[in-house]
Amino acid sequence: DSLEEQVDDASSLLNWYRRLISAREKSVALKTGAQETLMLESESLIAWKRGSGAKSVTVLANLSGRKQSILLDQALPAVDLLTGESFSSGRKITLAAWQARYLESR
Repeated sequence: DSLEEQVDDASSLLNWYRRLISAREKSVALKTGAQETLMLESESLIAWKRGSGAKSVTVLANLSGRKQSILLDQALPAVDLLTGESFSSGRKITLAAWQARYLESR
């Protein structure tokens, strides 16, 4: 896709990177927090946590072509910094194929 096409496409790679940059600029945890790799049972899921003081962001990524669920060590609430979607309870997060979430604790 050309740059002109990507500018108007909310799901384009260009706009994905714009959302990532914006999330990092707004999050102290992503800018300066200590990073901890989280151990998961599936080789096609990766996760890490960055925290600074009371704020933390847990990054979850599904590196496979199929839907997968992750059971977090701690309960939510959290909000996805890339989509604005809120998660209010529980510890299970389901990721679509190739999906990533940047969950900021609330």
